[in-house]
Amino acid sequence: MKKEKQLKATSLRTFLIISIFLLLTISVVGFYFTQNYLRELAVKNLPQDTNTTATNTTTNDTEAIQAEVAKYQDIGNKSSSFFASSQTHQNQITNDIKSYASVSGININNLSFDQSISSNSDSRSTSSSGGLNSKNVIITIENPVQFTKLMKFIKGIESNLPKMQVSNISITPSSSSKEAVSVEPITIDYYVR
Repeated sequence: MKKEKQLKATSLRTFLIISIFLLLTISVVGFYFTQNYLRELAVKNLPQDTNTTATNTTTNDTEAIQAEVAKYQDIGNKSSSFFASSQTHQNQITNDIKSYASVSGININNLSFDQSISSNSDSRSTSSSGGLNSKNVIITIENPVQFTKLMKFIKGIESNLPKMQVSNISITPSSSSKEAVSVEPITIDYYVR
């Protein structure tokens, strides 16, 4: 009978520790030599005249930035049109409101700009935040008016540039027609820079 060699737990543990130590040593030495090789390769592949390359890169970057600015110029113009200018806001708002009224078939009896500060928390007549002033205009329209025409007028106001918003409106059904309504004076907010 042959005697078979048996591994003991202590010899197996020693073998595993030596194997792990050798793997770690080989890994560290391999990383060190690979890092040196890559560093030499990077230095060898650098352009000889780095100043010229930096200048060309700066010129290309500047041209790219100028192209981006030109590309988004329309967005800047549109964002500035959200607010009325402080010098011509009343003329601009009046013209816009009258234009929407004529397109929708509504007659305006009175249009007045409210300059007072209201103590009512529901009213936003004049407030300032971030360099913008909220102002409002009060419109009295000829009653009765067809409901569809009124909705067309309000839609025009709400989609206007500079931005306007109907902040107060009171509508009651008209006794003369099912399609007509009576409207109390409408308050419209707009913002001035």
